[in-house]
Amino acid sequence: MATNPSKDLYITYVAREVTVQAPGLVCDGLQTLPTDRMNPSLMKPLTLLCNSALEYGVSLSSIPIKAYVEQQTVRQNLIVFSLYTTRFPGKTLKAVGIFNTFIPYKAQNS
Repeated sequence: MATNPSKDLYITYVAREVTVQAPGLVCDGLQTLPTDRMNPSLMKPLTLLCNSALEYGVSLSSIPIKAYVEQQTVRQNLIVFSLYTTRFPGKTLKAVGIFNTFIPYKAQNS
């Protein structure tokens, strides 16, 4: 149905969103490590390395991310629209798929 986007389209959407947000969520978290356990002068190079690693991993057509999202997503097809729930470690994302677009409505810590 034209108004109800497919699960494949949702997976592509989430993979793209994760790709954009991952460096901020993952790599910026390095700044919060206790300095007694980590030499502060290593923070910037580690953050750059983290960003590069994520960019490289994502640039390979997002296949690992898409596979993970597919495994962690449940779709409730309600004919005119669908509800999607995707679980990530520590976070659950929920979205409505309607009119061939996705509207995130809930992101909660799990």
